Amino acid sequence: MKYLPIDKKEINKLVKEISQGDTNAFDLLYSKMYKVVYYFLLRESANIDCIEDVISSTFLVVIEKCKSKIIYKNCFSWILTIAKYQLMYYNQKNNKLSFDSERIDNCGTAIDTNFISFKHEIQKMNKQTQQLIYLLFFEKLTYFEVAEILNISLSTVKRRRNEILKHFKEMYYNEEI
Repeated sequence: MKYLPIDKKEINKLVKEISQGDTNAFDLLYSKMYKVVYYFLLRESANIDCIEDVISSTFLVVIEKCKSKIIYKNCFSWILTIAKYQLMYYNQKNNKLSFDSERIDNCGTAIDTNFISFKHEIQKMNKQTQQLIYLLFFEKLTYFEVAEILNISLSTVKRRRNEILKHFKEMYYNEEI
């Protein structure tokens, strides 16, 4: 069977139709994107047992966002981004490792002691702050993308980022004195 590439314009069109209430468009989008999302999650080192749950929650978020009439220019990438963060939320909810650095640490790789103290300091913070750190500094997303994912305002993202940076500067500055 020959692999047929996905037409991203068609995906955008289907998402727009879903936002207008077309259930057939959702069925078509699901059938076109299911394998893509499945293999994307495998590539992201998802546990095979959780992939179905993550795919389901991904498409629930797609439906929910479509109801709010927020339409993105590249819906294909948007859906994969949702899948990635749904996997992250699934892992956090089920006490699985979410940061790549923790996976490396558990494999026995030597890690700098400053990094270990940094990791412990992050673990002391609330979940939303941890997510903000992960999205901004590890995933290198824009403020706007982080605000959308965490469902907070753009100014809140910027303010919290500055507070986090100030906290770590004070922590490391005070240790060296």
